[in-house]
Amino acid sequence: MARGLLEVHLVHAKGLSGTDFLGKIDPYVVVQFRSQERKSSTAGDAGRNPSWNEVFRFQINSSAANVQDKLVLRIMDHDNFSSDDFLGQATINVTDLISMGMESGTSRLNPAKYRVVTADNSYHGEIKIGITFTAAKVEEDGAQVGSWKIVFPCVLILLQRLQYILEREGERTRESRHAGPTGRRRSIILGSDYVQYITTQVQCTLVNTPLSRNTIRKGV
Repeated sequence: MARGLLEVHLVHAKGLSGTDFLGKIDPYVVVQFRSQERKSSTAGDAGRNPSWNEVFRFQINSSAANVQDKLVLRIMDHDNFSSDDFLGQATINVTDLISMGMESGTSRLNPAKYRVVTADNSYHGEIKIGITFTAAKVEEDGAQVGSWKIVFPCVLILLQRLQYILEREGERTRESRHAGPTGRRRSIILGSDYVQYITTQVQCTLVNTPLSRNTIRKGV
């Protein structure tokens, strides 16, 4: 399971192909990761060597396993009077980068040059990209951090109910016609005291979390 933030630093491109009928190129880049897309600004009249120096962020929250994660960068030429032209694209596999980030907290690919593949599958030009992945931090107050923060309130409720049952049983024994310092009554009293002790310990453990406070206030 991968959860975190993928940051893509779009630096520049060099040696791109293509010109429009006016002999100029206005390049921009569409950055795609899975179903998410980000678009850079248009480098007007930048020609074959545009520069952007922009950062794009992608939130990752996936439980999919054995998935090859790829970052696709499509370089386009903006046209005012016709549809935009495809200049080429670069594909970067970030599967290992994300895996390392999940283990160490963060991982980074320093800005490097990647070859641009044109529509006829030939290489023409390069694009410089840096990538950083930061794993999501475990939150202290959410269910995500510890399932124990969901389990403990449930245990607390069960303990409170058990204590209530023991106290009621003790009352019945006391009111009984044969009431007296019997072993059964002493066991009930000791059991009730022990459950109350455990309940207090659980409350002390949970009292600093908002989730626990709400559960404790609700009681049985």
